[in-house]
Amino acid sequence: MLRIALFFALATSLAACSFNKAAPTWAEKAPFINRMEIHSVDKEANELLHKTSHLTLGASASHNVKLAAGKHYAFFADCADECSNIDLSLQQDGATIKADMAADASPMFGFYATQAGNYQLVPQMVSCVNADKKGCKYAVQVFESERQLITD
Repeated sequence: MLRIALFFALATSLAACSFNKAAPTWAEKAPFINRMEIHSVDKEANELLHKTSHLTLGASASHNVKLAAGKHYAFFADCADECSNIDLSLQQDGATIKADMAADASPMFGFYATQAGNYQLVPQMVSCVNADKKGCKYAVQVFESERQLITD
């Protein structure tokens, strides 16, 4: 009888904890959706990078990614609900190769690498309101494929 009571007490406390958990933000949900979309185009596409972090208003980050010649790539950024605009650019040696600077919270673009090399994926937080001191949460992803993944 004691075991049954302990089981129900544990189950009740776990259920209470799950109700108090904050709902996932867009920055947490979007990478899953991006992955599904890419795999609907090419089930063999590789996810080279998936990084989640925070940026304050006006700040940017740099994520290194090594690209191979002759491959197609898809780049994504997504920011949390308190963010309405994040920009995304692909750079090499400080020069912008490709970018999505539209006023939205989910920039993306495709790229065909003609030469191998080290590149930087650079998200920049353009709009971030009601965020904590760390800034707004965002996620970036890079996928690699033999096939074109995004038409832009």
